[in-house]
Amino acid sequence: MRNNIRNVLIAVVLMFSSLIAYLLYFEFFMRDTLLASDYNRRLWEEENRVVRGSIVDRNGNTIAETVQDGGERKRVYYGGPAIGPVVGYNSQQYGRSGIEAAYNKELLGLETKNPFLLFKQNILGIKDRGYDVILTIDSSLQKTAYEALDGRKGAVVALNPKTGEILALVSSPGFDPNNIEKDWEMMKDSKDSPLLNRAIQGLYPPGSVFKLIPLSAAIEKIGGLEERTFKCTGSTDVDGLVIKDYNGTAHGNIDIRRAVEVSCNATFINIGLELGADNMYAYSGRFGFNKNLDFDLPTKMSVFPYPTSKRELALSSIGQADILATPLQMALVTSAVANGGTIMRPYIVKGITDSEGRISYNRQDEPYLSPITESTAAKIKEMMIGVVKNGTGTAAKISGVDVAGKTGTAEVEGKKSHAWFVGFAPADDPQIVVAVIVENSGSGGQVAAPVAKQVLNKYLK
Repeated sequence: MRNNIRNVLIAVVLMFSSLIAYLLYFEFFMRDTLLASDYNRRLWEEENRVVRGSIVDRNGNTIAETVQDGGERKRVYYGGPAIGPVVGYNSQQYGRSGIEAAYNKELLGLETKNPFLLFKQNILGIKDRGYDVILTIDSSLQKTAYEALDGRKGAVVALNPKTGEILALVSSPGFDPNNIEKDWEMMKDSKDSPLLNRAIQGLYPPGSVFKLIPLSAAIEKIGGLEERTFKCTGSTDVDGLVIKDYNGTAHGNIDIRRAVEVSCNATFINIGLELGADNMYAYSGRFGFNKNLDFDLPTKMSVFPYPTSKRELALSSIGQADILATPLQMALVTSAVANGGTIMRPYIVKGITDSEGRISYNRQDEPYLSPITESTAAKIKEMMIGVVKNGTGTAAKISGVDVAGKTGTAEVEGKKSHAWFVGFAPADDPQIVVAVIVENSGSGGQVAAPVAKQVLNKYLK
């Protein structure tokens, strides 16, 4: 009899311990996954009990809120297709995306509430409200950037190089989250991929905007670079591969400063070959290539494959070969030049507040990478000012403001080139960095630079 009682007690203790271990496992290891899962029906039930929090921009303008529409709650978005890819959607039929997905638990108010408190609220029938999420973006700037793309496929990233705050994160074409159920079938099959956030998930050959990286390496690794003269004949033969300058233009005998202004391929191929694969690979990594970025939204990793031949090294030196970069990555590269050699960690969520406006989370600025010295950054900045004053980026000129920039025209096999522009202003005290890509549209100086000008102009007004 005693043995039977003991066995029952042992079985009860084991079962109780297993249950506790099971609950602790979910609490500590699976909680975030479950709170982010679209398949978690408890969360959708929570939507009926809790008034989902609002999403606002840096100036307090509402981007998304939950309103009462007749007898039903309805999620309403302000900003149209310009805000769709970044804010995302919250649909019981199609799930969630963007900020709505990434900050779902905060918007439902689950972040700091333990299950026991939620249980208590359920028992007492207390109506609750989620937290508000404050973004760093400027809705007005977002709209300007989206309109500047004028319906073309592409992206614009604007950020503050001193803090890392994202000021605009635009992907075109976008979508209006208010119409997600109505437009879903059309959008999911669209060749224009409006559901893709090109600014952080689009991977593109960077073309000549990538030259900022071999330029950085050359300034720090090649002695006497600024006193040298390079001969540009309009094309370069590398082990039988003929690489032309844009339109085959020969720039003659030029120094490095002029080579940057006119984006001379021949000069940068020579520089890349002289630097070697190890230096090219190392400096790309120092700027954030081949690294997963810890960001508020899911991003694609920009890649710089190690060059295994002289041809690959030559093409890598001008941003071709198999190099792929997101527009956000190229904005970060540019921010290193604008911010004295330091890249600040980018972020788009500035804070979280409760329904009474009390701050529960306040994002702090922090350095992310330091790829180059302050002296190198200063030299590159002067060369980028020359690009806009006297080189390929004159379409980004703003009256009364010094703009620093770099154009890119990335070749795409069988299609028209991608147009790139990266830059910042005012050059002597940078307040904003911008990266623009317009897919398959031609020259960076002619197509992307005017888009950047509109964004810079709007922000500096």
